[in-house]
Amino acid sequence: MTIAAAAPVMLCAWLPTAPGAATATAALAGVAALALALWQMLRRLGVPDPDRAAALILLLPSVALNGVIGAHDTLWAAILLLALVAALDRRHDAMLGWAGLAIGLNPQAGLTAPLFVALLINRRVPLLRWPIAPLAAAAALLGTGSVGWTIGLRPLLHEAITGHLLAIDAPNIWTIVQTLPLGYPLLGLAIAIAIGTIATVIAHFAARPIGDHDMIAAALLCTMLAAGLLPLMHERAFFLADILSLALALVRRDRAHWRIALLVQAGSTLALLGHASGIDALTILGGGMTIAATALLAGPLLRPAANDNPVIARSA
Repeated sequence: MTIAAAAPVMLCAWLPTAPGAATATAALAGVAALALALWQMLRRLGVPDPDRAAALILLLPSVALNGVIGAHDTLWAAILLLALVAALDRRHDAMLGWAGLAIGLNPQAGLTAPLFVALLINRRVPLLRWPIAPLAAAAALLGTGSVGWTIGLRPLLHEAITGHLLAIDAPNIWTIVQTLPLGYPLLGLAIAIAIGTIATVIAHFAARPIGDHDMIAAALLCTMLAAGLLPLMHERAFFLADILSLALALVRRDRAHWRIALLVQAGSTLALLGHASGIDALTILGGGMTIAATALLAGPLLRPAANDNPVIARSA
């Protein structure tokens, strides 16, 4: 089922259709691949009735809006889920290959990279195997470039070079900070905070084993922290967090994780609406919600003592 889940993503990239038809085909193929990849993950984690649970992906506002605005986030997100499934199965070559492929399609997939780095360190995966990810990313860049896709590095680099704000309609802390009359540039400080936090999270997860059910929580936290602290993030920066928060709620099936999922969905949707309408207040409100969700998730996951942490200690 791994290849079946990724097949719509691969096929739509080389489909010789007209631009409008290609966009619609890619959107439909991306949603199908995303649902299949989520189904495989939920089935692997023993979620009851994974077919019905995976179908909930169709109800997420960010997934519906992604197709409307012509974005292709569902494509790389589906492949990233396959990387997480491979990580659950300890198939590290496949994990690196899928992760690299996703990053090559869109560098936003790299928001989850801290978890994969931590797993490579914790599981003592030989360094000779690490280059699989960059090689897969390079292959994806060459493949998408050959057919004229623009979902690789170019859009993000353009935003980073031309943008003068800390955040580009992203529902994170920098959207809030940049509204304050501080009067001096904070880009360097934002980068330093993000790098320091990400390095700390890598060290934390690299120092202890992560149970199967906890893998999704750790992936979500890495994604939330990276999207929440890196500068120059855009309004779709929390798309992967939308998917992972739903998956985590379906796995844990408790009120606390459904609350986190609702906060993430609301924050991400408000940012999309704020970007479309030009109402900054919506994006700022969305930023408050994603910050709250990150705090609720980080509390149990980042406790100093692993033996006292039921989230880390439990394995599937």
